[in-house]
Amino acid sequence: MLHVPVGGIAGAVAIGYLLAVVLLVCCVRRSNGAAAWVLGAAAVVSALVVSVWPVVAVAMSGVAQAQDVVPFIHGLITRVLHR
Repeated sequence: MLHVPVGGIAGAVAIGYLLAVVLLVCCVRRSNGAAAWVLGAAAVVSALVVSVWPVVAVAMSGVAQAQDVVPFIHGLITRVLHR
């Protein structure tokens, strides 16, 4: 069974999307065009990073578990060959 940090992923996604919404609200309230563009771009970047994070977290968990499988398979092969 794959051990995925579901709570950490959900927390990071919630915080990231909340940050994006706050940045967009600040973007709308700015009268300075350059500052509004920077805040809008930061909101988009925040949303993109948060959208990709669950995939990265699951992939890292899968890799960590795959590293545990290799010694197990090696042990099975060794036992079969030394019978």
